[in-house]
Amino acid sequence: MTAGHRLRHITLATDLTARSDRATERAIQLAAQFQAKLLVVHAVEAAVSAIWDGGPSWRRALDLAEMARRRLFGDLPLSQSVDIDVVVERGDPFEVVLRTCTDAGSDLLVTGVAREEIYGSSRAGRMVEQLASRAPAPLLVVKRKAARPYRNLLIAIDLSPTSAAALHRARQWWPGVEQTLFHAVDLSYASLIGDLENTRRSVEDGAARTCWEWASAELGEEEAKAVAVIAAYGEPSSLIGQFVWEKPVDLVVTGTERKGILSRALLGSVAAAVVEKAPADVLIVPTESG
Repeated sequence: MTAGHRLRHITLATDLTARSDRATERAIQLAAQFQAKLLVVHAVEAAVSAIWDGGPSWRRALDLAEMARRRLFGDLPLSQSVDIDVVVERGDPFEVVLRTCTDAGSDLLVTGVAREEIYGSSRAGRMVEQLASRAPAPLLVVKRKAARPYRNLLIAIDLSPTSAAALHRARQWWPGVEQTLFHAVDLSYASLIGDLENTRRSVEDGAARTCWEWASAELGEEEAKAVAVIAAYGEPSSLIGQFVWEKPVDLVVTGTERKGILSRALLGSVAAAVVEKAPADVLIVPTESG
């Protein structure tokens, strides 16, 4: 693991309700595991701020940051062993989280899902898409309880520099856990093939060999032996979702290429589909387009 990619600082975006508990628990677990500093950021939206300001005098006298700190340390005993700081600001959640993460120089941004909405905000259903497009660090979207450290990773690849960045980040942060490279092969001309089953097996076998050669070139042959390779025929996001449902995957790692504002099609092809449907956390590793 290179010093430049060590996980030293984590920013957690939370609404300080039970809906964010899983993301909070995972962020604390990771901070303890990597001995990283944890910065918890909470944005008070205009409607909530108005209610707070118009409340009883005993509540108006409370400092919002101190209230957040009490909640964290009171509910999560593990946090006593982690270096935690809390930032509470009034404003748009996306802007507050993005600015705080950037100013802190965080290596990882953690958020969660609430019901079918990202971050738990009444109007922030596109929070993951927004943060993935502009956050200065990889984005971890937490869906599962942090019962244990990550043990099984699925790394979605398409043999591009973008997926190479995701692979290297996974190897740097979790070198000792089980990792599987997953490559989906979509045959646009499948309807024209007579013996589709035999063609499918042949294509998958060839794609698996190509993936192994690609991984060996990226990691070196010896390190590449530590990862499993799966190549499957079909639409990428659907296959990934099915695999995660059927296998003991803790974390899906995928890369995204930034081209100004990230398009829905780009994020939706893999990451958003897994975030919405699969019972696993998702790490979105961004790369800048050339």
